Amino acid sequence: MQVDIQTLSRTIHKSPEDCVLMMHMIIQNILLTETSADRSSGWGNKQSRQTWEAEFARVFITPIVSGLENKLNNANQYMAKDERLGNNPLIKLVYETERVETGRDVLQVDKLAEEPEVWRFRSRITINNVTQELSEFMTSRRGQKPHQLLILQAFLQKEHSLRMLRHLPSILKLQRLLSQGHQRRVNKNEAMSITIKEMLEKMVEGPEKMEMQTLIKCFKEVWYTVREEIAAKGVKVANGILRVPKEQCRMQIEGSTPLSILLPNSRGHGVCSLALVRHLINLQNDFLEEHYWKYRKNAIPEDVVQPKDLIVSHLISYHPEHDLMPLILASCNYSYKISPTSAGSTRQESELQYDYNALGKQIEERFLKGKVRLGGQLDTITFREDTTHARLFRDLEEKIPQEPLSHQVKHQIVSELRDFQDISDSLVALDLSAEFLVTVGGEPGSKIAEFMQNTLSLETGLKSAKARQHCSLSHVKSLWLVLAYEQAKHSTKRKQDSFHTLDNRYREKLSPEQVVPLKEALKHLNTETFLCELFEFIVLYVCDKREVAMDEDAVEIADDRLGHQLYSYIDSKDGPEIPSLVQEDGFPENFQVKHCDHIWKETLKMMTNPESQF
Repeated sequence: MQVDIQTLSRTIHKSPEDCVLMMHMIIQNILLTETSADRSSGWGNKQSRQTWEAEFARVFITPIVSGLENKLNNANQYMAKDERLGNNPLIKLVYETERVETGRDVLQVDKLAEEPEVWRFRSRITINNVTQELSEFMTSRRGQKPHQLLILQAFLQKEHSLRMLRHLPSILKLQRLLSQGHQRRVNKNEAMSITIKEMLEKMVEGPEKMEMQTLIKCFKEVWYTVREEIAAKGVKVANGILRVPKEQCRMQIEGSTPLSILLPNSRGHGVCSLALVRHLINLQNDFLEEHYWKYRKNAIPEDVVQPKDLIVSHLISYHPEHDLMPLILASCNYSYKISPTSAGSTRQESELQYDYNALGKQIEERFLKGKVRLGGQLDTITFREDTTHARLFRDLEEKIPQEPLSHQVKHQIVSELRDFQDISDSLVALDLSAEFLVTVGGEPGSKIAEFMQNTLSLETGLKSAKARQHCSLSHVKSLWLVLAYEQAKHSTKRKQDSFHTLDNRYREKLSPEQVVPLKEALKHLNTETFLCELFEFIVLYVCDKREVAMDEDAVEIADDRLGHQLYSYIDSKDGPEIPSLVQEDGFPENFQVKHCDHIWKETLKMMTNPESQF
């Protein structure tokens, strides 16, 4: 009850005592008002409850709050004249029921409790106060509203959220530091098991640890401010709405919280971090679009600034106490008015008014002018379980241009790697190198072997002497395809899964009626070349399609013709031409992408044993 009264006091700018008196007046009105309607029925759904609340307010509350000032003055005078209360010295002092002639212009500091001025209620100058006053002013103003005041009103109404934008650079820095600390890839179980406290305890005492603690504190403050809105409405993204489960929105960020809540990701706890940044980006863009650029056409920027290039001057960035409150205080004007007392005398009272035009102009100049539209290209951390090599090599090629190895070099490398364990060990070392190179980059002409030994301190990296001698950083992708292809063939022959990240919808088996046409079609192809290209198509194209739901431009390909999709992939990378893939009488039309895993197995079986019957 006390909290409700304090909230009501801040809302209507009256003292808590006046708020209690107003509540008594409303209760009295309920008791005295006769009504024949059954006002307790129809609470079965949200709409009916809202209708009941509106009717209740119209009948019982609105008559009291209309002209509330006069009603409160009359009620207070009635109480002051009540003989049961009127003889109380405090009542006499508060309501000034006795004429007091002090002959003084200053208060007696040593007797403040005896001064009527001390007991008078004065509304505090706060952001909520000026917002409420402006709303009442705009409601009472007739005709077209000035654009400057409309912008000011929208700003103050959104201020509680807009103040969080100043933390966006800190949150992006936190995400960047955590991502770089894990080379943008981390094991999902590790991220779920390690806590924020454990992560901080592993850091060495010093400026970096203090900075990390400050950044986490910023994240926590913003998250607690906006999480209810995110839970209720979701976050607008390019391909729809990003939803955050309500149980995740209720999570507290403390020492025992999993580190994964801070790691931006489209799945799991990381969706909280991703949604938080997108919400702040939308907040700035939407406010500027709907409430500022709408009226200031010449202020619309031409460029879009991506989060990685963001600086504070791009944002609606301010501190509410240090930046906004001084502007509000500078826009306050005081005047004096004469008010009668209960004793029949008069008193001077200060009356506060705001210069809304001056305040609106200052807020535009300081906080809105020159701000930019923010882009949505966000860096995310990828769990190892969710990583595709297609994405890895796309990121690598942005850092280091890639080029293919010659057929002769490929053949020599394969001839040196007969043992399955040597192939697997080399592939593990190459995977690790590629992950690091995506982050740190390197010179295309530098040797892979030297990078493994000097930078990663890998004593035994590539098992092939030819690979160590010839392959540079520009050959990482091509060498990986050679090693991964050989490993996949060995795994299939051992009846092991060759494509760990391939979605189940691409593992459909061929029917017996389809097997014979496959064998016939393969007679017209170079089987080794076809199998090699099919492998690359699966690991770098099809496996990447398991995230189709998160890609607004993605198209489902499971039911597409395999021949058409494979030929298109080869053509896009200027690979060797494979005859018959697109001819009407060539690769069978009923072979679809969803059969690619089974076709791989059967093709390898035929290549290994040409006489085998399917």
